[in-house]
Amino acid sequence: MLNEKQVMNIIWYYYENRDEAMLSQGEGGSSVFQQLCIVNPKRYLPSYNASKAAGKI
Repeated sequence: MLNEKQVMNIIWYYYENRDEAMLSQGEGGSSVFQQLCIVNPKRYLPSYNASKAAGKI
């Protein structure tokens, strides 16, 4: 059984990493992943900064 501190750490982790929480919450992984790319492109699209610097975004 988890103690209160461990539970709070888990909640805080998923609060800080909402995109990972979205991925782990259920089915439809590809559509959720597409949404995450829109919400947090810097994390999921490595070329985002290069494209932005080139004026493509």
